[in-house]
Amino acid sequence: MKNERKRLRETADAFFFVGLVLARDLGNVFGMDIFTQLSGCDLCRDAFARTETRHEPRPVVQGRSAARILIAGQAPGMRVYQSGVPFDDASGDRLRTWMGIGRDLFYDADRIAIVPMAFCFPGYDGKGADLPPP
Repeated sequence: MKNERKRLRETADAFFFVGLVLARDLGNVFGMDIFTQLSGCDLCRDAFARTETRHEPRPVVQGRSAARILIAGQAPGMRVYQSGVPFDDASGDRLRTWMGIGRDLFYDADRIAIVPMAFCFPGYDGKGADLPPP
């Protein structure tokens, strides 16, 4: 378990290290599919358990190695956390309008990869305000 967590952290660190590059270059890092690995990440389980929302980690990522566009977003909000679909809110409607594309193309994981900088909804504090990503 500890080695798996270390490998997940290294995968996440590698993702940030490469920055905004073609998603196809990220499809396989350390011999594993990065999108599958990020989807299963639970490194923040203990931190989220201490939040007002006491929620489980649920990384909201989309992509495949064939994708030519990578959208790096902010941490998902509660609505996206609940649906499990990136940009499934007003910000997504606005972004798709700016990009001039519809939902079908936007959610085509072979064409567009979507990864929030913090992977998961960070939760709310005692006053109901968004917490910063861990």
